[in-house]
Amino acid sequence: MVTQWPAVLRETSTALLYMEFPMSSVFIIIFLLSLAVLSLVVVSFVNHKETRNRLINQRLNYLKRNVSDLEELSATIESLVESKDVPKAINDEAIDVINRMRKIAPDEHLYDAHLENALKHGNDLVGGARQVELFRLRESDAAIAKSHFSLTEAARVVRRRHGNGLIDSTQMESYIRELSWANFMTKITSNVGQGHQAVNRGDTLRAAAFYRKALEVATESGHKDDRQNRIMAELGEILHNRRLALSVELMPETIYNPTTSSSFENTHRQQEQAASIGASGTHQ
Repeated sequence: MVTQWPAVLRETSTALLYMEFPMSSVFIIIFLLSLAVLSLVVVSFVNHKETRNRLINQRLNYLKRNVSDLEELSATIESLVESKDVPKAINDEAIDVINRMRKIAPDEHLYDAHLENALKHGNDLVGGARQVELFRLRESDAAIAKSHFSLTEAARVVRRRHGNGLIDSTQMESYIRELSWANFMTKITSNVGQGHQAVNRGDTLRAAAFYRKALEVATESGHKDDRQNRIMAELGEILHNRRLALSVELMPETIYNPTTSSSFENTHRQQEQAASIGASGTHQ
């Protein structure tokens, strides 16, 4: 009995402890559970806020890039199109995107300054004199392809604005015709310009090839524009030594215009001879 007394005492003490402080234990458990739940709520709120801020920043960065691309596109096509209406439409699209950015982040005053600059540029396009000289002549096929890409992107923006109800069908069709003509004239002026450079170097054979390529582009185009017929007629006159260059109203890019005439009468015969020589060399 003496050896069992400590064990009995311990069991009795433990039972008395639980009987004496039951409410304190329940309170501690509830407090700890409440603290854990509160911690989870706080962590969830912080994570949600961080996620929301991250998504907002990603959206703003995307819109910033979009505005930058639109501004660059407007500036690029301004030298390619004869009217300022299409660059103005692209600039209007940039203004709409900036306004979306201001709505997402109303406390960011940098967007207000950006909007002011875009509005000023739009006003310049509407009322002022032409800021950028019309210059569609490109020095290489890669440069022609880049201009074609820019004009295609501009057409896509125009169609999107029409789809969003921001321009009517008449405006859209007018802008698309303007962009299509700019693409056509980029090919014409680039080939004619390279032909002019060849003439200035005394390379009549190469010059005739570029003029014929320009004539081919003009012939295959389906534009319903009287200027297209004039271009074909004048290119024919160049190839028959009756004129040096296209009329200034058709091609104001006169930087490479020849000052002396060249004879293209024997170029076709020279091309045939060169082809026959190349063929005979191949057989040997």
